[in-house]
Amino acid sequence: MLRAIKKSIWITLAIFLFIGLVGFGSLYYISRDLPDLEELERFEPDIVSTVYSSDGRILTEFGIKNRTLIPLDSIPDYVKDAILSTEDKKFYDHWGMDMRRFVQAVYMNLTHGFGSQGASTLTQQLARTLHLNRQETIKRKIQELIVAILIERNYSKTEILEMYLNSSFWGHGCYGIQAATDYYFSKEVSDLTLDESAMLIGILPAPTPFSPRFHHDRAIRRRNIVLRNMVKNHKISQQQFMDALSSGTPVNHIENKSIAPYFTEYIRLEVAKYCRTQGIDYYRDGLQIFTTLNYDMQNIARQSISEQLVTQQNILDKSLLSSPEFLLKIYNQYYPHQRIPLEYFSDYMIIKMTPNEEIAQVTDQPILYNYFSIPKDSQSLESDTSLFTDDSNLILQPIKSELRDVIPVLGYDSLDYYHFMSSLLPDDERIMLNQNRWEPFVYDTLYQDTTLYSFFLLDSLHRDSITFDQKIWYTIVIDSSSLVMDSLLSALPLKPKTVQASIFSMDPANGAIRVMIGGRNFEESKFNRAVQAKRQPGSTFKPFVYTSVIDNGYSPTTQLLNQPPAIPQPDGNLWIPKNFDNSTGGLMTLRDGLKNPVNLIAATAITHLTTPEVVISYARQMGITTDLPAYPSLALGSGEVILSDMVSAYAVFANKGIWNKPYAIERILDRNGREIYHSPRETREVLSDATNYLMVDMLKTVARYGTGRNIRNVYKFKAPIGGKTGTTNDYTDAWFLGFSPILATGVWVGVDDSRIPLGARQSGAKAALPIWATFMKNTYDKLNLPYLDFDQPATVRKFKICKVSKLIPTPFCPIEYELFNVRYAPKEECKIHGYEVKEQPTGIDF
Repeated sequence: MLRAIKKSIWITLAIFLFIGLVGFGSLYYISRDLPDLEELERFEPDIVSTVYSSDGRILTEFGIKNRTLIPLDSIPDYVKDAILSTEDKKFYDHWGMDMRRFVQAVYMNLTHGFGSQGASTLTQQLARTLHLNRQETIKRKIQELIVAILIERNYSKTEILEMYLNSSFWGHGCYGIQAATDYYFSKEVSDLTLDESAMLIGILPAPTPFSPRFHHDRAIRRRNIVLRNMVKNHKISQQQFMDALSSGTPVNHIENKSIAPYFTEYIRLEVAKYCRTQGIDYYRDGLQIFTTLNYDMQNIARQSISEQLVTQQNILDKSLLSSPEFLLKIYNQYYPHQRIPLEYFSDYMIIKMTPNEEIAQVTDQPILYNYFSIPKDSQSLESDTSLFTDDSNLILQPIKSELRDVIPVLGYDSLDYYHFMSSLLPDDERIMLNQNRWEPFVYDTLYQDTTLYSFFLLDSLHRDSITFDQKIWYTIVIDSSSLVMDSLLSALPLKPKTVQASIFSMDPANGAIRVMIGGRNFEESKFNRAVQAKRQPGSTFKPFVYTSVIDNGYSPTTQLLNQPPAIPQPDGNLWIPKNFDNSTGGLMTLRDGLKNPVNLIAATAITHLTTPEVVISYARQMGITTDLPAYPSLALGSGEVILSDMVSAYAVFANKGIWNKPYAIERILDRNGREIYHSPRETREVLSDATNYLMVDMLKTVARYGTGRNIRNVYKFKAPIGGKTGTTNDYTDAWFLGFSPILATGVWVGVDDSRIPLGARQSGAKAALPIWATFMKNTYDKLNLPYLDFDQPATVRKFKICKVSKLIPTPFCPIEYELFNVRYAPKEECKIHGYEVKEQPTGIDF
């Protein structure tokens, strides 16, 4: 008996031990991947980082989950009542689990199948959202309950409800009630109406199938269920219920397209560089990034560029289409040894020739013609259509075109012609070569006044159904609606056939970037031409030459001969520059040399009044960062520069000789509003106040009377400004750089492929200046900017001088007035207009 009792005790102990071990093991298995208490006590969901313009408007967001945290007291009671009435009526009474609801759900799932009814409280849903996965397993359900209890112990009901509404998924990448409200209704949460609140809560269980954007009728049905629950739980009155039911609850989704995609990508790269050093994830950590971009100026710049680009693209298209040889050359450079797909040709006919005149039944019903009957003398097709009509009325007709519509035909004896013809053929066909001449020839003989025959004979493979030798004639239809060159242009990639433009504008007083556009379309090309492209600047580089000269004691009145100098090059050759229009002349002042499109004065100045090395040192001090060649041709813009560098350099003139490094980010705040970054400033004094003001005045002359005169005369922008146009060889680059006391702006227009000209005579004054002038005028007008003038320093004064000798005038001298650095003002009297007739001076003697 005693032995039996002992045995029972041992068995009982063993059972309890086993149950304990199983229970402990199960608890360990379930809890080993639960979040720790520290994680539960810290609610930090992924939040997008937001980029703001200088006036606080949102430019873009960086993030994986679209979420904006918002405090519970900013959320309308409608939303809170709707969620509690629908998802958790006893939210304020339970401890993380609603036992009655749980038992009821278990019974329904056992009797009606798993998933018939859910029992999760808001706290359990929050636990699943923040800390667990969404797998439907017993383990995950137990984990959910444990985490929910821990959440209830660590947070108040208000905090739990706030976390729930800020973390739930509403579809379309929206996490949190604010993101959902903005996406579906384009408003703040605080402005939600009753029916909108009910709709948002209604779609929560399944936001994709109930999406108001794409399934509005389903969303309405879900809204009505929520409204009925609110009435049932006495959260709204019957009248409110009826009013909400009668509302259509329209969706007001506005697609957020950034007005500054090139700028925001520039910001993203800058932020990424900073965050890497600080261990910050800007996609998840909810940074607030405040930038320098002026939202209204950016919009004005976009409009200014888009309008001019339409004009420039039309000019480029016409230019390319008018030069088949050049267009073909470009095509072959991009697609060497590749044929042009025939689908690019809108209309063509294939003529297959057999020894008889029957039409063969082959694909696309080609027209057949007996090649033996081709006249021996002309090798042209006859136009008797009676011989070429099949059952489908497919008729061979001569290709007709008015003479004015005939485009140039490539010479048959050129290699370009061979490559062009070969590019039209399928891979299994080729052009015949006979006695070193390409056959057949391209004939453009005119018959019957305006009939143009243009075709060529090609070799073809034998077909199984045809055992005799076969020749194929391809005829390209040439008329005003179907041009071969059009098709060739279509086949090219975007790079060599698309006009691009960039604009960069900054505040010269501090370096703040106000406008940045890096190209015509960010989706087509993310290459930012405003800060990345290196292009030759043309005459916009001349101010660096003149600055170095003025700063070393010369004056705007210094005269040089407007004649081509022969300048030795390092390789032993002579460089003989020319003026833009190939003109020459006599003596010309530095002021007039800068005002007019004259290259010879700058070329002479860089070799006789300064040196390329000195000019480069000034350019460096003023902000140019690219490598520059120390050659005399540098004076005419032979080096490569970046638009943003050029604008920062011209901003020196606007800022009294002081350079400020351009910057785009003012400050960055973390998710709690604490400032973690403030943009450092980099500044230096570059020019004396006298040199700077003399350059400003000379550049004002350019803008008012020289190559920039259309700013005032055509575009009616009459604020005090200075500026310079720039054009490179063959019109491949067009520039305008200019400044006022409060804004420095630069514009570049060109094609990414620097071999492609913009078109005949598309200079900086024609292609870039219109963008600059339109932007500046509209910016001043719409933003009511003041027309401030540049402050003249005491070190610069206006002197009365002889108009000819530029010296102190005698009573007999013709008079003009000019500004001088008081240190270098004329000290000698004119010796030309005295009591004796003297020989006129010849300027600086070299």
